[in-house]
Amino acid sequence: TRIVPQFGFQNAPMYEGLTRMGLEGEQVPLMAERWEISEDLKTWTWHLRKGIQWHRDFGEFTATDLMHSLEHHVKEGSVSSRVPFYRKWLEENRIVVLDDYTVVYNLDEPKIDLHAAFENDNHFNVILSKAHWDVEGQAGIENNPVGAGPYQFKERVLGSYVLYERVPYQHWRITPDFPELQIFEVPE
Repeated sequence: TRIVPQFGFQNAPMYEGLTRMGLEGEQVPLMAERWEISEDLKTWTWHLRKGIQWHRDFGEFTATDLMHSLEHHVKEGSVSSRVPFYRKWLEENRIVVLDDYTVVYNLDEPKIDLHAAFENDNHFNVILSKAHWDVEGQAGIENNPVGAGPYQFKERVLGSYVLYERVPYQHWRITPDFPELQIFEVPE
């Protein structure tokens, strides 16, 4: 039996999204430095933030990681309701990588909320390190995951807790106040 941990709030300290929801419900840039939307709402150009590092020295976040994450997201067995959209866009080559930090989505119909699909609070859409996948595969994601958030994975006891530690370098966005963060699962 293969156990696949849920990507839920308990993983939020170690993962980042392209955007996050702001205090008033607006979309705020995160791993995306900014985005541009065409007048017809069919072309979204994402400008990725430079210098974001993956935990455990897996390198810098680039468009390669974003594309890998989308391809991983649509794999057989995914339970996300967005799989049909992402799969179609990937199969029809509607997502174009211009360079390491620029990705363009060419949609066949207007979309006003594409940025919300990639927000940090939407844990089905976490961005994964391609370099980490190449070395450790699915087992690495399940047993020793790598993210780009201010906390990195330290250990987990399934059904009990997950323990994170503050990254050992200056995080690009925020330096957590606490050196460790432990999230317990408490059944009622």
